[in-house]
Amino acid sequence: MMDLKYLFREKHYIGSAAFIVAFSAAFLAIYTPFSSTLWISFSRGHVLMTLMFYVTCLMILAVSRILLAQVNKRRGISARYMVFNTLVEFALIAIVYVLFSFQFTDITLYLILKVMFCVAMILMIPYTIYLLYASFKAKNEENNLLRFKLEALEKELEEKGSNAVDNDSSEEQKLLNFSDSNGSLKLTIDEEAICYVESQDNYVKICYDLNGSIASYMLRCSSMKFEEFCVGTKIMRCHRSYFVNTRRIRSIRYENRRSFALLDMPNSKEIPISKTYIKVFSELGIS
Repeated sequence: MMDLKYLFREKHYIGSAAFIVAFSAAFLAIYTPFSSTLWISFSRGHVLMTLMFYVTCLMILAVSRILLAQVNKRRGISARYMVFNTLVEFALIAIVYVLFSFQFTDITLYLILKVMFCVAMILMIPYTIYLLYASFKAKNEENNLLRFKLEALEKELEEKGSNAVDNDSSEEQKLLNFSDSNGSLKLTIDEEAICYVESQDNYVKICYDLNGSIASYMLRCSSMKFEEFCVGTKIMRCHRSYFVNTRRIRSIRYENRRSFALLDMPNSKEIPISKTYIKVFSELGIS
């Protein structure tokens, strides 16, 4: 299964479509002088058809992204499905171009093959960039977690080797295990290190303290499932889209009937607390 959690967010839909349009415009601007069959142009007589063609292509890409996002939420996307979806996009856009070309040139096998080549070039480069981006983000997460585990291990060894540690006053380290929606163990982390958790679609973004700075890990898991992991811990839901580690709260700020938790991390954002949960925090003496 391909974990494309960084690609299927709403903010990437607009960005990916805009990048594809910009890249295609640049590609066609370079390619036009060398083609006798390319009719796409913003010159007089071609503007309306060119705009209609671009709008149609954007609609195809938008529908494709939405379908991919829905499939990825439910069961994840296999490499075979991704390739199939890409080929369908190629074919649909090529067919649209050929249909629009009827009034400008004769339809031949040569034209169809050339159209397929151009469409492949225009779409494959953005797709490659997106996959490299996802790979980079995933690798960055793995490196951060490895650093965290090494630092935790070093700290544990130092504590064990030090005779000056007061065992009676020290708290036992509590490790939490988090599994994805398929039940596969994905993350083991010290409860104390977790700062807050943000729900994003069918993922949760776990933000934790890594050597004094905020690092994050995207876990494919619903917020309701994540809430089950937090039973018996100091991590509590404080908003429809947020959880917070109550041990990391420095203070709570009230503004215009809204409440925000201020954490002990200097670069952490303020975590919203909804009216439903502020009463719970007050009962716990957190204010």
